[in-house]
Amino acid sequence: MPGAEPKKYQQRRPETTVLYRVIQQHLESFLQHAQHSSGKRLPKYVENEFRRYLECGLHAYGFARAVCKTCGDELLLPFSCKLRGLCPSCNTRRMSNTAAHLVDHVIAPDVTLRQWVLSVPFELRLLLAAKPAALSAIGRIVVQEIQRWQRQQAEALGFEQAEGAAVCFCQRFGSSLNLNIHWHVIVPDALFLPDATGKRVDTLKHRAPTRLDLEELVTTVAIRAVRWLEKHGYLRSEGPGAPAENADTDSPWMRCLQGSLGVGELQRWAEHGRAEEDPDRARGRSLPKPTKGLGAQHLKFNLHAGVSVPGGLPAARERLLHYCAPPALALCECERGTEVHEAFASGLGHAVSESLRHRPSPVRELRRTDALRRSDRGRRQGAQRARSSKPARGAPAVVPGAVA
Repeated sequence: MPGAEPKKYQQRRPETTVLYRVIQQHLESFLQHAQHSSGKRLPKYVENEFRRYLECGLHAYGFARAVCKTCGDELLLPFSCKLRGLCPSCNTRRMSNTAAHLVDHVIAPDVTLRQWVLSVPFELRLLLAAKPAALSAIGRIVVQEIQRWQRQQAEALGFEQAEGAAVCFCQRFGSSLNLNIHWHVIVPDALFLPDATGKRVDTLKHRAPTRLDLEELVTTVAIRAVRWLEKHGYLRSEGPGAPAENADTDSPWMRCLQGSLGVGELQRWAEHGRAEEDPDRARGRSLPKPTKGLGAQHLKFNLHAGVSVPGGLPAARERLLHYCAPPALALCECERGTEVHEAFASGLGHAVSESLRHRPSPVRELRRTDALRRSDRGRRQGAQRARSSKPARGAPAVVPGAVA
């Protein structure tokens, strides 16, 4: 922009953050605690995730030297860990690159994007977190049912060869580092009609879903999901409240998952280290949360589709994709001790989690972090095709149909 001052590069300093200090000071205690409580060590890739994070962004572990040919200015850029689970910086960069790539090269710019969100019963969260096959199956079912509903709209208009498209993000975390399996599915309010040669694709827009549509969809998703889990031995015949026993319930990782099921809360620490709690907030946690907006529920499966962004608004569409693919941890301005202790959850700056209610326990905090190590990934399905072979703003090229 003419006349605007150029932005100055600011080197991030992860070693000054609360997250870095907690992991640096208490990682060994956490690993010993996990081994002592179960008799087994945490998986090697989990330990590697923590140790690589402690090296991310530090010049002592390697850097690149960048020189401006015009002015001769130099920058020393430290290497990053590039891992998916823990590092807020690397995951935020991946979130931005993924959103930019989808907006610039994949998603049609003139169609309305709708966010469909499916959450599962609390009783199934631990099972889905521990069983990747079951996790993939539930995500596949919800996308299939959304596209089935879309094809019904096309058939009602006389089009039988229309194809749908979707980008599915599975998130494993809630806003307070709690284990909360749910899916964000970005679906255009349109179908695509390829011609006989396959070189041209026409767009067929359809109406927005109604509450009645969502009630039918969530009922079908819930029934199919329960049947799939029963068929593959993950559930007993009693229903979603009766998950089958897992052989690895005593493993350190499963213990971390179990410890991360609790929902966090917002608290302020008084001068003498005593937590002050709002009684109205405490009463509100015991009440069920009703489905607001355009949503429906069946067998504790909840489907919501009330958020949409019209075409022609690339910035808004990119923000929506940021919301669907955020890092599990986000750094906040926080202090430990007499002020507010903010958790690093979903970029929202919520304060201490339930496991830190009485006193901040670094080992318990790391246990929640470990349980959320597997980050969400976006899966593109249907007729989404890249509109350019060039990656968007530094984003890696994504093969259609592959994990983004």
